[in-house]
Amino acid sequence: MRILLTALFLFCNLPLIAQIDSFCNCNDISQGSSSDWPHVLTACNIDDGNNGEMQEFQILITSLPETGASFRVAKTVANGNWYIAPETPLVLGLNIKTVTAVDFARTVKFQFSDCNIQYELFVVNQNAVCGGSPVILGCTNESACNYNAIANQEDNSCLFIGDPCDDGDPNTLDDEIQEDCECSGNLNSAVDELEALSVLIYPNPASNNLTVDLGDLNGINTTVKLYDSSSKLVFEKESTSTLWIDVFGFAKGMYSLEISTKEQVLRSQVIID
Repeated sequence: MRILLTALFLFCNLPLIAQIDSFCNCNDISQGSSSDWPHVLTACNIDDGNNGEMQEFQILITSLPETGASFRVAKTVANGNWYIAPETPLVLGLNIKTVTAVDFARTVKFQFSDCNIQYELFVVNQNAVCGGSPVILGCTNESACNYNAIANQEDNSCLFIGDPCDDGDPNTLDDEIQEDCECSGNLNSAVDELEALSVLIYPNPASNNLTVDLGDLNGINTTVKLYDSSSKLVFEKESTSTLWIDVFGFAKGMYSLEISTKEQVLRSQVIID
C-alpha cells in the first residue's frame, strides 16, 4: 500500500501549463515608480476588502539574469504608512516568500528588480499568476512507496523498499521499509532475555527519569551503559541494585541500553522524548 504524503498546496482546478518566457511578458506585473524596483506584483490593496490575511508567493525559477535579480516587500502598516523590507536575492529553484497576517486592512506588493526571470510555476495566495500554476511538493518517483501522483516538484522525500525507517517500536532493531511499503524491524531478542531475568526498564519512552530494575541481577555487580543513536556513550554506572538515569537533558531519539555482568551482556532499545 503506497504512502501518500500531503502536498504543500493542492489546487486541482489549476492546470500545469508551459513555461512563460519571463516576467516581462506577464500582464499581472505592473510598472512601478522606482527605477530600482520597476516590476510590481500587487498581492492585495487596502481598499479591496482584505482583513490583513497572510500574503505569499511561490515561484519555481529556471533562469535568472547574469547579474541576478532580487525582490522586496512593500506594505502598509496600521497607521497607513509604508514599510519597505530589505531586498532578498532570488535563486534558481523554488522561492517562497510569506508576509504574515495582521489584524487590519493593508496593501502588500512584491517588487522585483528585473523582469528577465524565467519560471515554470508562479502562485500568489493560492492563485496562479503570469501563466503559472501551484507548487505541489512531493515524491515524483513512481517506484517509491510514497509516490505522490499530483506532485510537480521533487522534495527528496521518496522512500524505497529497504530504506531505513523507524517503526516506533523500541523493541525492534534494523527497521526498514518492507515489500508492502510498511516500516518494521526485527524483534530484539534481548527483550526475552531481559524478561527472563525479570529486568525492567521503564518508562519507555522516557522524558525525565529512566528506571533500570535489575530484577534477578540484584546483588550482582552490573554495569549499565546508555548509547545515543550515533553510538556515543552518554551514561555509564556500576550498580548492584535498581538505578535511575536522569535523561531530562538528553536529546530526543532512540538510545541503546546495555546491561552487562561478567557472564552476559544484554541490550535493549529505549526512546527519550
